[in-house]
Amino acid sequence: MIEAGLFQGEKLELLRGELVEMSPIGTRHPWTVMALAEALYDALQKRARVRSQQPFVAADESEPEPDVALAESHDPRRHPERAYLLVEVADSSRESDLGSKAVLYAESDVAEYWVVDLVDLVDDVVHVHRDRADGGWRTITTHAIGERLSPLRYPDVVLELGAIIAPR
Repeated sequence: MIEAGLFQGEKLELLRGELVEMSPIGTRHPWTVMALAEALYDALQKRARVRSQQPFVAADESEPEPDVALAESHDPRRHPERAYLLVEVADSSRESDLGSKAVLYAESDVAEYWVVDLVDLVDDVVHVHRDRADGGWRTITTHAIGERLSPLRYPDVVLELGAIIAPR
């Protein structure tokens, strides 16, 4: 229906068989998405496909649109079904990003999931979900600005969190 143009101008995701309106984004969200995507693209030098705000085929016929994804190269006629890393930048979407989307991604073929939390009242942080098992994540850690993170698949790619998160 979306491809047929029935919902032009509406920002929707397919989650668990339902079309869900995407949360509005704040002013820091687009800058953070862009900075993260650019940093990954530059560091990876085409070793993985860096996608930004494009559909991903998840479990239960869902097609969320994560803010940033590292995916295997794939058929250009299809959305990827496997991801090394999915990232959501949470401002107004924090509850679903840390809740239902974390579960959906754990049920899907996603090796690692990060939530850049721009809502934290004290500081901006990144919640890193790893070790997918039984529809959940065994390991969830939280990292603050000043720390560095690397995707599991690409440990040589080191991201300085202060450089990818928009200033307050």
